[in-house]
Amino acid sequence: MKSLSSLIFLIFICFAIQLKGQELPQNVNVKELSNDQVKKAKEALDQSGLSREAAIEVARQKGASEQQIQEMLNRMDSLDSLDNQQSSMDDSQAVEEEVEENTTDEKEPTTQKAAINASRDTRFGAFLFRRSNVSFEPNPNLPTPKNYRINIGDQILIVIWGNSQASYQLNVNRNGQVIIPDIGPVNIAGLPFADAEQKLTGKLSTIYADMKGQKPSTFAQIDLGKMRSIRVNIIGEAQTPGSYTLPATASVFNALYLSGGPNSIGSFREIQLLRNNELFKAIDIYKYLLGGDLSENVILQDEDIIFIPTALKQVQVNGAFKRTGQFELEENENLSQLITYAGGYTDETYIHRMKLYRKTQEGMEIKDFTEDQISSIKLENGDRLVASKILSSFANRVTISGSVLRPGEYELTNNFKLSELISRADSITPDAYLKGGHLIRYNDDLSTKLISFELKDILNGTQDIVLQPEDEIRIKSHFQLEEQKTVRVSGQVNTPRSLPYMDGMTLRDVIYLANGFKEGADSTAIEVSRRLGPEKEAEYGDTLRYTFYFSLDRKLNMDSPTGRFLIQPFDRISVPTAPGYLQPGEVYIQGEVIRAGEYALNTRGMRISDLLSKAGGLTPDAFPQGAIFRRYSEVLGSEVVGIELQEIINNPNSQNDLFLMNGDVLSIPKRLQTVKVSGNVMNPLSLTFQPGKSVLYYVDKAGGFDEETRKRKVYVKYPNGTTASTHGFLFKNYPEVNAGTEIIVPRKPENNRPDQTGKWISITSALSSLAIAITAVLR
Repeated sequence: MKSLSSLIFLIFICFAIQLKGQELPQNVNVKELSNDQVKKAKEALDQSGLSREAAIEVARQKGASEQQIQEMLNRMDSLDSLDNQQSSMDDSQAVEEEVEENTTDEKEPTTQKAAINASRDTRFGAFLFRRSNVSFEPNPNLPTPKNYRINIGDQILIVIWGNSQASYQLNVNRNGQVIIPDIGPVNIAGLPFADAEQKLTGKLSTIYADMKGQKPSTFAQIDLGKMRSIRVNIIGEAQTPGSYTLPATASVFNALYLSGGPNSIGSFREIQLLRNNELFKAIDIYKYLLGGDLSENVILQDEDIIFIPTALKQVQVNGAFKRTGQFELEENENLSQLITYAGGYTDETYIHRMKLYRKTQEGMEIKDFTEDQISSIKLENGDRLVASKILSSFANRVTISGSVLRPGEYELTNNFKLSELISRADSITPDAYLKGGHLIRYNDDLSTKLISFELKDILNGTQDIVLQPEDEIRIKSHFQLEEQKTVRVSGQVNTPRSLPYMDGMTLRDVIYLANGFKEGADSTAIEVSRRLGPEKEAEYGDTLRYTFYFSLDRKLNMDSPTGRFLIQPFDRISVPTAPGYLQPGEVYIQGEVIRAGEYALNTRGMRISDLLSKAGGLTPDAFPQGAIFRRYSEVLGSEVVGIELQEIINNPNSQNDLFLMNGDVLSIPKRLQTVKVSGNVMNPLSLTFQPGKSVLYYVDKAGGFDEETRKRKVYVKYPNGTTASTHGFLFKNYPEVNAGTEIIVPRKPENNRPDQTGKWISITSALSSLAIAITAVLR
């Protein structure tokens, strides 16, 4: 693997150094590197696994200048952009080739729509031909335009009603005629629809005499049925040039949409409609986009040609304009017209300094100008106009916050003082800290400094401060400068809580705010614990708090003397539980008893035997050896307590007969008849219990121990949750097996220790050599 130095030599500019036979990075001209060299350097960087930042730092250490590094980064980014653009062009070309293979020269509109290049185009107007919700498709349901010229292939519908009824569907034949029964051929090709309608009506009146006169009784309605198709050629810089078959009412925009509009170099301003080999109209799409001028959307005729020339002058607009993108300008249009096309300035445009970037043969140029210089700026193809936003910093702002009636931002006027700012903020709030205040001010290098003042001196006029832009004044409340004063009430009250301290608060008030006593409260021994105070707490001593005891009327009468005891900040009031009060509780018994269910815990000394007695004793099918006792406590949570129920039944009130607690559950199963063998045996399974049989008997029935068994650690788990393990060293003493027992055979732990064979061979060899040496000396 190459060293880091060699790797960096391949990436960035150092790869090119190797190709040129040079030795020092600083001697490389990045601009002279070919795209292939830059591409290889970029590939080496990607394959190295280094981040771009890390590679830059190493390149610096190798001697590359900042200009070389930046030029190389720009070359790499430009290469990425070219690759993406080429990929997009390849995709577009593939779509067009696929369309050409699957269609004839006379392309259908739906096919052409799929062939449009959907890549992003920042040119103003391109969106008109890319958006799916703007189609410009002809609407066949609109009334026939009166200026529509009838031609071969059109269908004429005639309906006669009144005293006479008839209907005709007549096609304009190749001679430009429609043939009306009983009348004969009528030449209408080339006539506007209004003239053709009038001519046909005149011919019909020759056989329907009552269509004439002041009060005709027979009427005729003439409509255009199926319209002929026309063929239009789109050439030049279109996304998909070619020949298109369109309805006769199609317009220029219909055809342009189907062709995808102008391509990346096509003009939006000088599109030419050629008719009969002559220029019929020059179409400027900007007139429609900016002014809604529909006169540009000319109705097409058969064999019309739409020619899209290349755009001669395109200028990019970026920054704080209402529209951004690339705009096409005509030769006589200037910068003012360009800004109009861009929608004008936004409310954030900084018009006092705009920039124009221009490409020249010597490189890029930049020109700064202001709004009043716009008329003197001449634009060239490829220019880029940029306007920045107005800075967000304020030139005349001061801010005041904290304990004033109206905090916020205020205008800084000439010789504006702090006292005036406080007056504009409608003065201070009653809790304002009068002995202090701070002003934060920016230095010239944008670092900050803190200026202190006494608020009372500012208010009485003995001190004042002239403010500067962006000064920030902060006035604190005296509550912010001291610990929040609270009192705490706990114990047998309905809502134990911390309360905000208030002057004049009494013991009765605290109990009242805690929503009174609970039923189990001992109101005769209320404890009030109080801090020693700053002076006493400053000295080390055994006493930590003062303690007072009070008896309080449970009804919280106002005339209670102890209830009027004044509470101080940070006092703690504790209401204990009455000695004779017992929280109501329940215990549960389930399984093989006569009366299973829930029972009240009605005495302090109630035991398991008492619960069993209340439940009427065991059923004949009960298995007391498998009884499980569950208990829940806040400290340990839910747990199983191992008990010997048969011993408890035989010796009630003994040490094993536990006192019950609220929520205890006693479960007694049916008589069990199996023994389960699990773990590292050949065939783990459950077996029928055989009285007097040992652990080895059941293990043997389960196929015996496997090779990974840890025999000395075999243990059993009894149905009541207790366990027993194997004892002995040379002779193993396995635990007793009862019905319902599970025999668990553990696995040997994996041996992760290293192989010590070589070590012991070395030690043995050394000892043998030592023995031979000693023997030789003794001889």
